[in-house]
Amino acid sequence: MLRKIMYYSALLLFFLPACTSTRTTHDINPAFSDHQYNHHDISMVWRAEKNNTDIRIVGTLTNTRIDTPYEGFELTATLLDERGNTLAKDTFKVAPGPLVGSQPFRLDIPVENKELLQHIKFFYTYGLADDHFSGTFTSLP
Repeated sequence: MLRKIMYYSALLLFFLPACTSTRTTHDINPAFSDHQYNHHDISMVWRAEKNNTDIRIVGTLTNTRIDTPYEGFELTATLLDERGNTLAKDTFKVAPGPLVGSQPFRLDIPVENKELLQHIKFFYTYGLADDHFSGTFTSLP
């Protein structure tokens, strides 16, 4: 009997971490191609484009939990050079309305030296009543 208790306890401890972690996926596509990021209940696809005077980031945010309308969503994109210095940044907000399903977004970020752009650092925050979630990740443009 003690052996069974030890066995099932060990089995439970082995599988328990799988229930407590969230899965994050992020592509490794080349710069200025389609990109994708998924974390927990948020999915984001985007593409960066060079224009005459700015960098345009066009994409779609998706709340993958159709039963949970989040109260607002804020996405900040920071353009970085090769040393991690900030070239420019801009913020897109879905506020005060809920984020349900998919929401297109577009950021036109004026930047003087587009040639220096090496990475885009994204910071996002969203919430539901008193619960707020945030995350950050860095990608090629």
